[in-house]
Amino acid sequence: MEAMSEGQAVAPRPAARAAIDERTLEMLDFPAVRARLAGCCASELGRRLAEAVTPSTSPRQVAIDQAETAEARAMADGGAAPGLHGIHDVAAICVRAHRGGRCEAGEILLAAETAAACRRLRTHFARRAGTAGTAPNPQVSRGAATALGTPPPPAAERLADYALRLGEFRVFEDAVARALDPEGSVRDEASPALATLRRKQRVLKARVRERLEAMVRSPALAPYLQDPIVTMRHDRFVVPVRADARAQVPGVVHDASSSGATVFVEPMPVLELNNDLRRAQAEEEAEVERILAALSEALGRISDPMLASLDILAHLDLVFARAELARQMDARPFELAAEPLCDLVRARHPLLAAPVPVDVRVGTDFDVLVVTGPNTGGKTVALKTVGLFACMAQSGLQLPVGDGTRMGVFRQLFCDVGDDQGVAQNLSTFSSHMGRVVAILSTLEPGALVLLDEMGAGTDPAEGAALATAILESLLARGARCIATTHASELKAFAYREPRVQNASVDFDAETLAPTYRLIIGLPGGSHALQIASRLGLAGDVTERARALLSPGERHVETLIAGMAEDERRLRDARAAAESARAEVDRLRRELDERVRAAEVRRTDVLAEARSQAAEILRQARREADDALRALRRAQAGSVADVADLEASRTAIRQQLDELAEESPPTE
Repeated sequence: MEAMSEGQAVAPRPAARAAIDERTLEMLDFPAVRARLAGCCASELGRRLAEAVTPSTSPRQVAIDQAETAEARAMADGGAAPGLHGIHDVAAICVRAHRGGRCEAGEILLAAETAAACRRLRTHFARRAGTAGTAPNPQVSRGAATALGTPPPPAAERLADYALRLGEFRVFEDAVARALDPEGSVRDEASPALATLRRKQRVLKARVRERLEAMVRSPALAPYLQDPIVTMRHDRFVVPVRADARAQVPGVVHDASSSGATVFVEPMPVLELNNDLRRAQAEEEAEVERILAALSEALGRISDPMLASLDILAHLDLVFARAELARQMDARPFELAAEPLCDLVRARHPLLAAPVPVDVRVGTDFDVLVVTGPNTGGKTVALKTVGLFACMAQSGLQLPVGDGTRMGVFRQLFCDVGDDQGVAQNLSTFSSHMGRVVAILSTLEPGALVLLDEMGAGTDPAEGAALATAILESLLARGARCIATTHASELKAFAYREPRVQNASVDFDAETLAPTYRLIIGLPGGSHALQIASRLGLAGDVTERARALLSPGERHVETLIAGMAEDERRLRDARAAAESARAEVDRLRRELDERVRAAEVRRTDVLAEARSQAAEILRQARREADDALRALRRAQAGSVADVADLEASRTAIRQQLDELAEESPPTE
């Protein structure tokens, strides 16, 4: 990848198309996630991008964003994240310089620090890629800031592709480093003329001070001075003279004390030297202005690639902020589905202090999920978790979920949580809900995600349930994915009748009145109103009378739901016991495998030790045999009896060698 030279520009990343209105995002608490994301950014550029993040509705863009986040997370987890310090928003400075305006030294220094950040990032990613650059890439002007001209291919390292497009501004960096010190002051070495002028000033200052110090020490002048010191007023060296002795010290008065007792006089003998010093200072100021103007002109020449590089720096900052937020939330990648669906496994709401993991899905084997159960049972939390996770996923953020999670890209996202009733608007709860539903149905497209809280509430229960059923039928027919919470029993029956609609309930402990926040898909929930009222202290005869007033059908439905809930709990307990037993079997199997491996290691060690000992015995026996053979040869000239004894020894040793060879373990 070829970097921008000082005069080229690059195509920045496109802005995501927003099809989810800000009010919906606020209902789902997405601004709080954006604030946390902004807090993870290293620069103001990145923070502004984070604060403006909106979910994309383009599956291709979401895939690119998620891949970039995963790459940044892998780099950060591996200790290879780049340093993002030294990035400043110098866009306005660059524009002013491009238009011929002069920049202050501190502003130029900020631009140089940003240029250095570009260089560090290029170097970091080039080293990771093992190359300082690859084939040239077409560059596009900053005017294409909202269209990605040549996005990186899916298999490429996207972040390196961006970083290697950053501009190279080493000439500008070096010029600034020669001219300005880290505090933003112009160095003497910025130009030969400046160095000469500053040397001249030092000489003149020394001469003026030397002349004045001699004067204040003089007995002739000392009686007229307030203090025997040399000071400065209006950039001129002066001495403090008593006001009543002003006529005794010829010179120019430049200031007076607040009491009027002292005047600060520039004596005539140093007047010309001070004039020379002021001329040298004026010439120095003019030279500094010339140097800053030259640096401003140099910045103006690179303003286009610098501005384009700012877009890339901001984007890289945002991507690594997404990775850091994922680390803080203990989030992870998920499978990006081709269809608009949500299948969350052990999803934990990132803004709750102690969230209970919830499993929830829609758009998989059904398109509408009807969630019932008591108030405070977690219905709204489950609903908002789905909506928030859809926003996060489509904004390039990883999700705090378990393995097996899948998320698709929804073309639209609508949410109706809470109400806007108020005297000023003259709206009831029902009216506010209906107003939102009307707006949703008027703009709904296939593949939208619709989240509706407390359907059928705020009006006559029968009419509200009928209207809610009709709305769900319309959403289903128009290809939407919908999660709706309700207390209406008619919607539970509707979910049983329709094949693409499913019931769900939130688990609730009627004994303790405590919600468990678990979502049980496939089982409708009861309101538990009578149990809750009884537990809260309502008289038993009142609750019994209320139960008697229920229709036989309603009592039968509640009994069926209670029985199904109990069956589900028993099944859940049995499943938990089976999982526990399976885990115990797996543990025992692992323990047995470990023992078998340990025994095999011990057997191998024993065999190796035995082979080693046998080999040593064989070597010793061979040495003894060799010694006997040598002795035999030496004794060939000796007696026959000696030779016979040696032959007998040799035979015995060879027999021992044969026996040892037969007894030693085979070599594996």
